[in-house]
Amino acid sequence: MDFGWFFVIMSVREKIDSIKDGLSELDGVVVGFSGGIDSSVVAKLTKLVQGEDCIAVTVASELFPRSELEAAEKIAEEIGIKHKVIERKLEDLGIENNPEDRCYLCKRSILVDLKEVLDEYGYESVVDGTNATEAEENRPGIQALEEMGIYSPLSENKVTRKEVREIAEELGLSNRDKPPESCLATRFPFGQKLDPGKLEMVEKAEEKLKDIGFKRVRVRVHENGSLARIELKKETLPPSKEEIRKINRGLKEIGFNYITLDLGGYQTGKMS
Repeated sequence: MDFGWFFVIMSVREKIDSIKDGLSELDGVVVGFSGGIDSSVVAKLTKLVQGEDCIAVTVASELFPRSELEAAEKIAEEIGIKHKVIERKLEDLGIENNPEDRCYLCKRSILVDLKEVLDEYGYESVVDGTNATEAEENRPGIQALEEMGIYSPLSENKVTRKEVREIAEELGLSNRDKPPESCLATRFPFGQKLDPGKLEMVEKAEEKLKDIGFKRVRVRVHENGSLARIELKKETLPPSKEEIRKINRGLKEIGFNYITLDLGGYQTGKMS
């Protein structure tokens, strides 16, 4: 019998209790941890029920902005959970040529690393922060999670993206309003070789836009790295003349030859 309907009608508080009940049955936990709101909620709830028998693990590479790694380290310290950072190169992940199945390959490589930490600590389970909304979107990484037997407590308890923020608020997490981030590979068209230098340019360009005052940004790269296509939230369009001046000067200083603005605005879930 399918009891999915039961989770739908549960309150956020009841879902928190259900997640904690499930996590409490595990004998030691490795949390796949990006430092985003989803994995932070899972890490916090895991720490509450597992105490010292858990560790948050971040697999970092050129695809993971340094600012995001710093944020992950900060929130792990705030939660009070042990935190391990594993550094990987693009070639380790098997996606340096940016294939169409990059998300699957990258996720599977990360999960292999998490399983190794599992063995290192003698813990029972790897858990991650996939929520019910993402599971319904059938993202490429979901297949890897299923193949590797990873437990996703948010998804299992039908916790939606909106409810994750409510839970983060309930738990008092400082990153509860943090906008979602995605891997830097999504800024490049499939098949375009991922170059560490170009990835760094994207990271710097997005940081520059945030410094100017735009909170939700994406810089998509075309023409083999010479053209930057900027996506901003529609409510911030069009930028002022002064903002345009700062954007153009800032991104050209970073190394882009051509700077364009996507009139369609910021789009979540876009792959390139």
